[in-house]
Order: sequence, then C-alpha cells, then structure tokens
Amino acid sequence: MAIDISDFTFVPDDNSAANPDGHHGTALVPLADVGYDLAGLSRVSVVDRLGRSVVFEGGGRTYFSDSAAGTQEFVGWSYFESEDTEGPFTPCVNLLILSPGYDIADYPGAV
Repeated sequence: MAIDISDFTFVPDDNSAANPDGHHGTALVPLADVGYDLAGLSRVSVVDRLGRSVVFEGGGRTYFSDSAAGTQEFVGWSYFESEDTEGPFTPCVNLLILSPGYDIADYPGAV
C-alpha cells in the first residue's frame, strides 16, 4: 500500500523566493493513519503530490530540540524521495510520519 501524501496536511517551505509555487515542503502523516508497521522503515512507497508512484527513503528519527531547556521532543520519522525516482523539476518534499500522540497543530507552520 502506498501513502498518498495528498490526503494529508502539507506545510510549504516558507522561503518564498525558493518556493514561489508552494510545492516544496513537508507532508505530515500521522502514524495511526497509515499503520504502525511503517514506524522506522527505511523505504516507503508514496503517491506524491504530482500523482507519481515513488519511493521515499530515510526513516531517521526527527526531534525538535530546545537547547536552552536541554529538552528534545520526538516528532517522528523523516523521509525524502529516492534519487532513483527524482526528476529534474521534482519538488523537494519531506515526508514526516508523526510519532503516536504528536499533534499536527504543534508542527511549525501547520494550521
């Protein structure tokens, strides 16, 4: 089963000069919505925002850190499109599968 990232919250990058069309950014996917067996996988099948079937790779754990307080909050697992499926004009999208209990509203830029 491929994740269709168009079904989930997309937060465009805020650098308007580099992202004037709003296609670069982060897709926020709650783990509960796609199945707990995806947690930490190194490769994920995805239907991207252009309708292409592609592979996203990574699965690295992502944290938000507060250096002053000395704390870290586990956000989820981060993936980027495989170089094998990238096109020359493909938007740069980060797929972030959110950890259980992480509230999308807490993600910077998500509304």
